[in-house]
Amino acid sequence: MLLEVMREVSNFFNDQDIKETAEFTIESGRIELTGEYNINSYIAITGSVLNDFVYKIIEREDSDSGYIYELDSAQPLEDEKFTGAIYPLKIPRGFLILVDEIKANIERTPQTAFVSERFADYSYSLATGKDGLPASWQQVFRGKLHFWRKPRNWSGVRI
Repeated sequence: MLLEVMREVSNFFNDQDIKETAEFTIESGRIELTGEYNINSYIAITGSVLNDFVYKIIEREDSDSGYIYELDSAQPLEDEKFTGAIYPLKIPRGFLILVDEIKANIERTPQTAFVSERFADYSYSLATGKDGLPASWQQVFRGKLHFWRKPRNWSGVRI
């Protein structure tokens, strides 16, 4: 969901000039990098065939040529050797909280073809968009997303 929201606002919270480019090997959910990144921070992998995504660093250990990182995400890492780029992301806590709010909203919003229902003394209605269909998370959180939005033609990293 994090990557989906980042794409929606065209903001990956990175400095496009700060990146690590090389041939990388991902093995058993781990990758060796020369840069030192904090645990619980995020990186974006680009240039990979199987693993272009945003990952949270959950473990770091020293190696002879840098650091070995264990990564976590909603998408499991596939073993792969590739030439690409790793971008450190500076995702603000407020944005991560918003992503959690969006996930919670999606989980508690019933997936139904009905906009409203009534049974005896019970009834409910879903928020709807201009088209009369149930409102998407993008519509529900439009105001909060706007704060984080970058122009669509922004030249930062795209995943």
